[in-house]
Parts: sequence; C-alpha cells; structure tokens
Amino acid sequence: MPQVAHQFGRNCLEIRHAIGAKADMTAMKQAYEACGQEVVIEPYIYDMVAAYQWADCVITRAGALALSELMVMGKAAIAIPFAQSTDQHQVCNAQYYATQQALWILNENQCQSPTAMVALITLLREDPAIKHRLEEAAWQQGKVDATTQIVDNICGKNKYSRKLCNQ
Repeated sequence: MPQVAHQFGRNCLEIRHAIGAKADMTAMKQAYEACGQEVVIEPYIYDMVAAYQWADCVITRAGALALSELMVMGKAAIAIPFAQSTDQHQVCNAQYYATQQALWILNENQCQSPTAMVALITLLREDPAIKHRLEEAAWQQGKVDATTQIVDNICGKNKYSRKLCNQ
C-alpha cells in the first residue's frame, strides 16, 4: 500500500491501515513516511462500524465476514483474496460479489506493482457515479439478518439442533 500512496502524492489520501499484531509496525510506518504519506497504522481495528463509516473505499482480503460486513454497510471495496486460503474460498467469496458488481477484485499478482490499484482508486476518486454504483450494489447484497436466517435454517433441518433451538 505505501507504493500506491506514493503514486498519489504527499498526503493526498487518508489511510487507515490494519496490519495485524505480528507485523512490523515500525517498518510499515517508515515505508509510508518514505513516500510522504501520513497514515494511521494499527495492529487491529476494534470499532469496525466507525472505520467503515469513515472510509470512502475499503481495501481488504476476502474473508466471508469482512465481505458481508462491507455489503451491509454498502461500502465501495477492492478485495484482494488470499491465494493460499483453504480451497481458495476467498477467491470464491470475492468472485460472488464481483459478479453482482458489488466490489472489485485484484489478485495478489496484480498487487506486486501499484498500477492496477492506483487505476481503481483513481476511478473511484474521479467518478462519484462509479463509486455510488459499487456502494448501491454492495448495499443490495447486504443481509442484515444473516445470522437469524442461518439459525432458522439449522433449526429447521437438523434434528440435533432442536435442543439448541428450544424445539
């Protein structure tokens, strides 16, 4: 991401980067500083609702929970599926929403150079209608009551879950 930020110029983007607890926070901060970008770097974001509300666009991996949250929030997103995920489930997750025009996908190889990411971010920044279409499509895919639907399906189809479901 620092290489992408560098393409936009000094402090042209506001970036909040969650890098995970095991990542080298100092090295990441230095990489952003080297390209003249101020950034908030965190090992983990605890208030995802506030983070999503703050963001114009979210760049994320393609785990099911993260993508479902983005759909419910109606956020423009660029997903980078983790290629080594079990059975490439992240690729499948992202492809589903991409076919609904609810997010864009970049594979890990496309992220070796900042070119593709810069192009997508530029489109979102320069054409509000494109961003709005992504947000609208994402919002339409959001399932606020997904947990209830899952529990209802389990309780209705699994004889062992009757105890759990008070039936």
